[in-house]
Amino acid sequence: MGIDDTRSAVLGDRREKPLIAAHRGASHAAAENSLVAVERAIEFGSDMVEIDVRRTRDGILIAHHDPVVGDESISSLTYADVTDAKGHALATIDAIVGLAAGRTLLDIELKEDGYEADVVDLLNRRMAADEFIVTSFLERALVAAKRLGVRTGLLCKDPLGADDIFAAVKRTGADIVAPHCDLAQEDVLQGAADRKLPVLVWTVNESVAMRRYLADRRIGGVITDEPDVAVAVLRDGNRRDDYHEYEPAA
Repeated sequence: MGIDDTRSAVLGDRREKPLIAAHRGASHAAAENSLVAVERAIEFGSDMVEIDVRRTRDGILIAHHDPVVGDESISSLTYADVTDAKGHALATIDAIVGLAAGRTLLDIELKEDGYEADVVDLLNRRMAADEFIVTSFLERALVAAKRLGVRTGLLCKDPLGADDIFAAVKRTGADIVAPHCDLAQEDVLQGAADRKLPVLVWTVNESVAMRRYLADRRIGGVITDEPDVAVAVLRDGNRRDDYHEYEPAA
């Protein structure tokens, strides 16, 4: 499979029905990165669930955004230590994959590099290759994940500009561009379309912005804390008849 074929397969043909991805699960309805948030996202009709991953000192992959619990880095703590510090057990990536497999796509964000093989091995054991993507802000993590044969997405935020973003795409071989909504401007969107790169915009929580992004054929989907709202916006008359025509690679 060539790189253009891979890119086309990541999100499928989303010109008519863009993808709704739940940011850390349905994080407005349940604790972020929790099994309940994943379940609620699925119930709301999300196409994909985005989850953060970190690894504890004893090698457990957990869903957690911040690098620390209290004053201690997660990488220096065992899973039992993290549980004690939080006062409850955090969701493991293994449990989330088990809950999601066959029910929704997964976007697994690598918050650190160094354990890409562990993450990819877990995903490959439980899900088909076209049921997940691996994303990160970290170029080293994306390069390592790409070498393992998975589809990857480059997360981008200020102060990166369009030239910086597409240079990073070239360096990493990323299949998807995932800009923060502040970066989802004409130069980035058209640049991605010209390169036949699917776009996932994050984090889109206002219904007006949802309508605008979901109507743009250059955008494959949005990542949102409120997937139920986005699903409703898409259901209630949103049309992809925008002036931009994006033809995915054949």
